[in-house]
Amino acid sequence: LPSTAASSDTGPADQPSPGPQELLAWQRFRATFGLRWDEPWILVVADDPSSANEIGVPLLSWEIARVVALNLAVVDLDPALETYGRLFPGLYAGTHIEGRIAVIQFSGQVEERRAAVEMLLGRDAPVEVRQVRYSLEDLEAFVRTVQANREWFSSAGAKLSTVGSRVQDNVGELTYRANNVDVEAAIVSHFGNVD
Repeated sequence: LPSTAASSDTGPADQPSPGPQELLAWQRFRATFGLRWDEPWILVVADDPSSANEIGVPLLSWEIARVVALNLAVVDLDPALETYGRLFPGLYAGTHIEGRIAVIQFSGQVEERRAAVEMLLGRDAPVEVRQVRYSLEDLEAFVRTVQANREWFSSAGAKLSTVGSRVQDNVGELTYRANNVDVEAAIVSHFGNVD
């Protein structure tokens, strides 16, 4: 009797290859987390039926475990960094996570804050102390000022939709609707440009 070995139509040769942009994104992600990121290895992982792709990057189970462990270690730093930052309310500009590092931002005295964070957490802690233009107090004051002047938007021919801030980008942000393109210049003139 002839052999009846099972065959599959979805072997590696049939898998679509990632495009250049997708491959570059996979390489960046993998490099961020200290995973092997050369193209031949990425293609091997992408073709491996046991790899997972739930986050948009093919990863083997042990690679997922590494990413999770690194993320948890960084996320665990966030409360401590926020507590420290709030000791300097006029300078503290928030914390956020970027890849596998925690970022704490200050609008001044950055070298002093960097030295203190290194002393508290150690030189090898995955933390970056970053200089930015505005403190959280500055951004919160901008939000309060805009909220207190909602009626001004009507007089300028606009309707304020939302106002807030993006800590990671260190900007105040508002959205509005208007028929007049010159409203943006009037808003910047009236409230200042918090970017």
